Amino acid sequence: MVLSTIELDRVMTYVYAKLSSELTIANRSNELEEYLSKIGCTDCIEKHNTNYLPHNAKILVIGDMNINCKSIKKIAKKCGIKADRIEVISEYEKLTNLNFEKYRNNTNYSDIIIGPTPHKVKGIGGYSSAISMMEHNPEEYPKLIRAETAAGELKLTATSFEAALRQTQQYLGKIN
Repeated sequence: MVLSTIELDRVMTYVYAKLSSELTIANRSNELEEYLSKIGCTDCIEKHNTNYLPHNAKILVIGDMNINCKSIKKIAKKCGIKADRIEVISEYEKLTNLNFEKYRNNTNYSDIIIGPTPHKVKGIGGYSSAISMMEHNPEEYPKLIRAETAAGELKLTATSFEAALRQTQQYLGKIN
């Protein structure tokens, strides 16, 4: 089958978008080398540092908290994650002015642990909340982990934070 230039351009645009999404997901899940091998691009593996994200990234904790930052750092240490790998934004005023767009395709963070946040914040476009936006676009954001109680309530407590932290790429990969 031979396509016209316009038809080929349309197919190429679709393929590039699909590859870009799959590459981002593979990179975030520490499976980039396997994915590149699967698509026949092993020659570019040596040219890229596939460990960049996990070794340099932080875990961002966002939301109204029922625990203090000192406890957050203590729990992180208990889980084997260095305290300097945790960044916290919990003040209501900062949360309402936080532009979530800045976390799109941002490799400074491997994971975002999220608790209760204001529904209307900057940078969420037409989505109802930051959580909704990130869940609908997982390939564009760091891994999103909800801090939830045993009853499924979105809440940042010592217990829910520790459970969320144990789901992060940093914890699962022990990549401190």
